[in-house]
Amino acid sequence: MLPFQLKSSNYSHLWSRICGIWDYIWEGVSWILHDGCLVDFWYDEWLPGYGRLAPWYILNGLPPHCPVISFVSHHGVWDFNILMQVLLEDIVYLILTIIPYDTPWPGPAWVES
Repeated sequence: MLPFQLKSSNYSHLWSRICGIWDYIWEGVSWILHDGCLVDFWYDEWLPGYGRLAPWYILNGLPPHCPVISFVSHHGVWDFNILMQVLLEDIVYLILTIIPYDTPWPGPAWVES
């Protein structure tokens, strides 16, 4: 995962410059989850800054184990209505910044604005 913030003290001039624009870079980064079949939506740590999502489940009891792909529509986009039924709104909007489609590997990607 990519860090939210970088520390610039006692490093090269280039690193200091990267740290100076990191907020801008971070705004354009999105997380890609490969095909979503291997990542457990509730119990794997795939959402930056939140760790496992199970503690954020808003229904009674513990959430079931299910792959991330369970929350993606047949059109390949997040199923907003289902997400809003089980998670807090701010978490849902963070999830919507992540690209849920098939790629060769999970990881960060630059998204042009």
